[in-house]
Amino acid sequence: MSVTASVEDRVGWITLDRPPANSYDPAFLEELQTELEQLAPLFSSDDAREGMMAFTEKRLPKYAGR
Repeated sequence: MSVTASVEDRVGWITLDRPPANSYDPAFLEELQTELEQLAPLFSSDDAREGMMAFTEKRLPKYAGR
């Protein structure tokens, strides 16, 4: 598999590993889409939205654990 997803400490990681040049083809893009769909729930929480808003507003986030 050339695309893998994992979650570490509530952070989603996607690794693209397609040597030698990490080139894209339709199968690679399908794998990427599948992994992105698996990580999508991480971005639907209140804390995720707060983190993104705090980042764009250049302030510290105020997480509520939700």
